[in-house]
Amino acid sequence: MTTPNPNLYEILGVSKEATASAIKAAFRQKAKILHPDAGGDPEEFRRLKRAFDVLSDANRREQYDVDSSDIEDEIRMHAILCDVFLKVLLHIEDPQQQDIIALMRSSINDHIKICTEGVNALNILLSRIDIASGQIHTKGAENILTQLIAERRSEIQHKLETVGTEQRLYTQALHFLDEYSYDVQGYFRYVSIDP
Repeated sequence: MTTPNPNLYEILGVSKEATASAIKAAFRQKAKILHPDAGGDPEEFRRLKRAFDVLSDANRREQYDVDSSDIEDEIRMHAILCDVFLKVLLHIEDPQQQDIIALMRSSINDHIKICTEGVNALNILLSRIDIASGQIHTKGAENILTQLIAERRSEIQHKLETVGTEQRLYTQALHFLDEYSYDVQGYFRYVSIDP
């Protein structure tokens, strides 16, 4: 598994949405404390400077955001694999007599199916909300009902993105298992080799 680098945003003490000027201000403030000439730790200052160098350059920042997102997805996918492995072990009687990898694949496939159904249902719901909210009119000046529906639509859209991400990570976990097999002990004991 890839070991993630320290989060550069955390090192600078800014959010991922921070502007270039906020990044620069945060760097200056921390540099005053961490600079070796001011008695700071040279290694901490080096990390601070690296964080600033990457995040203050638009191209490097964009690449960092993509790479760190990939690392986070890989970590989450590995956690899914471990969780499914443990879940399978809890529901079988003898790990020597059952194909754990096949059972993991089955469990992951079941979860992907649930996610797919959820994505489809949420897409249908969003489509219906869009159609219906366009049909709602009020005699008053402000259409409060439409505003309330828009807020709920936003929540549903966020849920759709969450379920979609989960579906993608479980699919990655399934593909990860393509490289693995499991030896079931005693499988050939019952197979006759006589012609």
